[in-house]
Amino acid sequence: MISKEQKQEIIAKFGGDEKNTGSTQAQIALLTARIND
Repeated sequence: MISKEQKQEIIAKFGGDEKNTGSTQAQIALLTARIND
């Protein structure tokens, strides 16, 4: 399972902003991380 810190890092990296959790890139990155976990 992805930790809260890892989620925040992925969202900041791919969402353009820590609070932009709805962006397509951030969602795909989160799903990819969950699959790879």
